[in-house]
Amino acid sequence: MKKGLSLVFLCYGLSSCQDVDTKVNDGKVPDSYLEFAQMAEGLYKGDFNGREMTFSLELDADNKILFSVSNDLLPGCNSRVGDLNRIRSYFKPKAPRASDVSDVFYIATLDFDANQCLSDVLGKNLELVYRSGFYNKVELRIFKNEVETEMHCAPKTTCVTFRKKVYLTGTFKKL
Repeated sequence: MKKGLSLVFLCYGLSSCQDVDTKVNDGKVPDSYLEFAQMAEGLYKGDFNGREMTFSLELDADNKILFSVSNDLLPGCNSRVGDLNRIRSYFKPKAPRASDVSDVFYIATLDFDANQCLSDVLGKNLELVYRSGFYNKVELRIFKNEVETEMHCAPKTTCVTFRKKVYLTGTFKKL
């Protein structure tokens, strides 16, 4: 919690805040995020892509995250979750009043292998999204694909085609 608070106050004191993006090479939680990872440890229950399931997060003796899930995240795909490869924290400002402090979001990114469903799910990462002060709730997301959406235009104007990212998502609460 101290890390989250210190990042919030650091951001609040600066005129503009930068995202903090930490690449992890060996799967080990960096020391600067260890307290956050320890608070996130536990058993979670929720819904992922319309299916109820549980998962657990633990740190091993080398401070690697062990992610285990009750069911395959992608039914029938034998998907696998691997090592931590990145942690990102970013600041989302609240309403522009002097008394408001920005929210801090932490995104822990784990390697993900869709295995037998590689043609259906393009994502190579599982993201765990936490909001500061709410370590008992987490959003899971996996990039699925991109779809093209066309903007309807009035006559004699240029129409633009947009690409929208589609994610498989779920929300979980710590038990």
